[in-house]
Amino acid sequence: MRRTVPGAVAVYLGVAVLSRAVGFLLVPLYTRRMTVAEYGDLALAQSATALLPMVLTLGIVSAVPRAFFRGKDAAEGMRQAGHVGAWATVLSLAAGALVELAIVSLIPPHTGRSIGRLEASCVLVAAVGLGLTSIPSVVFRAAQKPVTAALFQVLEALSLAGFTVLFVLVRRLALRGALLALACTYSLNGLLAIYVVFVHLGGRPAGANLRDLVKFSFPFVPHFVANWAQSAADRWVLKGAGYGATLGAFALASQVLTPATMTLLAVHDYASATMGEAFRQRGLYGLRLFCGRQRMRYFVAALVPTLACVAAIPLVPYVAGRAFVGAVWTVPLLGIIGVIDSQYFPNSDVLYFAEKTHLIPRITVIAAVVNVGLNVALIPSIGLPGAIVARAVSVMLRAGSMALLANATVAKAVA
Repeated sequence: MRRTVPGAVAVYLGVAVLSRAVGFLLVPLYTRRMTVAEYGDLALAQSATALLPMVLTLGIVSAVPRAFFRGKDAAEGMRQAGHVGAWATVLSLAAGALVELAIVSLIPPHTGRSIGRLEASCVLVAAVGLGLTSIPSVVFRAAQKPVTAALFQVLEALSLAGFTVLFVLVRRLALRGALLALACTYSLNGLLAIYVVFVHLGGRPAGANLRDLVKFSFPFVPHFVANWAQSAADRWVLKGAGYGATLGAFALASQVLTPATMTLLAVHDYASATMGEAFRQRGLYGLRLFCGRQRMRYFVAALVPTLACVAAIPLVPYVAGRAFVGAVWTVPLLGIIGVIDSQYFPNSDVLYFAEKTHLIPRITVIAAVVNVGLNVALIPSIGLPGAIVARAVSVMLRAGSMALLANATVAKAVA
């Protein structure tokens, strides 16, 4: 039996709260074991971990919801999604092995920097495991089984907390310990995901056509890379321009808005599936009926927690330490940008289920190019304010363009 909208969102939000609460609890541990510059390097490593899974699998995980909703019923959809997941698993493991060979060949054991061979391998292992973990989560969210999907996030949060305490607090390994914790966490979760895909879902590569999957999903690779650049390019440019300490403080300031992010993603976990059901039942007309309601839902989900996060700014020095508060002035500005960016999600869902995926990367790539270009042009001369300007301009471009395309897609839909 499927849960109601409030019930499903409550499950996703509850788990998101747990996951982010663990992240919040780890912040004082990180900031008291690392320098501001090392915390910035950890932020870069985490951003690389987020990018690699989509690249390693050629974007095939993005085809999982399509496979599920193309099934004649939920049971058939689960089987088809499992076959797609099997291909994603095989590609991720194979590509990860090749990248590890490159790391061993090109990076010496001791570089004299914060990131050496072991640290790079930890980032890769974490990325592969994260990619595997996402497969069953996507399947169960599409099937509107929030409790089952949430279990993976619970295990991820608890294992990350345990391994971080072990390596960072007990072993006092600072940045290296944090990266070892990431690698161990996602290795454990990735092994469980492999079991779910091949045993529980019965996934087999032979059950899906790889060429068809790549044709559908590969456009999502530049799209995902562009979205990643939208949120991470400023950090890499700050590091490259010599603002390492500023990067650490900026990464901490971004963490303040975590409750707003987790609320938005919790709503998205459920709302995206309801959009898929609307399309399966009524086609483009179903998307048209849901579109306005979804936009308001995302706006409220972003605005309310953002206001709470801004109100909590005075607590930052007590949680993270005064050495990390140099960029808290960016929190209100990042919050406003996040509220604008919330409209990207419902409008991209319209294009996704209408199978106009070729339009999505065009917008995201253009916005990312603007973002990177402005970061490169502004950060070396004016520092962090340049990063804020770059993100604001590119987010408004992306959210506005996506809304126009979504409106055009459903404008002529009839019952």
